[in-house]
Amino acid sequence: MGSTKSTAGSANAARSPRDVTRESKTATLMEAVMTGGEISKKKEAELQKAADYGRGVQFIETSPVVKGLTQKGGKPVFKTGATAADYTGRITANAPTLKELGGDIVRGLVGGQAPDPGYTGEYSKYLPKPQPVKGLIPTVIDAAIGGKLSPISAITSAISTNFFSYGDNKNNQTTTTTPTTSTQEFADAEAAKKAKQKLAGSLVTDTAKGRSLFGVKARTIAGGMS
Repeated sequence: MGSTKSTAGSANAARSPRDVTRESKTATLMEAVMTGGEISKKKEAELQKAADYGRGVQFIETSPVVKGLTQKGGKPVFKTGATAADYTGRITANAPTLKELGGDIVRGLVGGQAPDPGYTGEYSKYLPKPQPVKGLIPTVIDAAIGGKLSPISAITSAISTNFFSYGDNKNNQTTTTTPTTSTQEFADAEAAKKAKQKLAGSLVTDTAKGRSLFGVKARTIAGGMS
């Protein structure tokens, strides 16, 4: 995706080979982005999400065909369920160290913001800044307290939309889904069912203690009316 251009100069001498490689990959990708014209909103969001990990970005070339496998006659074998990304490649964060992976997990759970890598090389300096992530636990708590989702639904929703899913330049607002009519009707029906069961249990208890519904002692039939 074009040649790498970096002006980090002698500053690279004080940095680890990993950091130099990361900035080089970032500069290569950003050069392609900055000189290739306007990119789609989807790619823009993909770039931001990758940048949110705070360790630079890279471009991964992909293919819709299975590498090293061909059909009779030399025709390629296409992957099952291939998506547009298999034809266009994808933008991802640079591979993490074990420590960085731990940080990714913590931010995914409790929220936070990755540090800015602070690249100054040509093109890489245009890399979007890392955005904060709310995290799974705060998302579940807020949804449960607000009564917008049941605890199980809140967890499911948070995992599918927020766990390891970083800011998208939309003020990091978390979108929650209110219960549908059918879900609410089901909840009301369950509540009514439990109320009836509780009332029935109360009646059985009162009868066993010899009381009528109105608190008057029941008469005992023992060869006649007492």
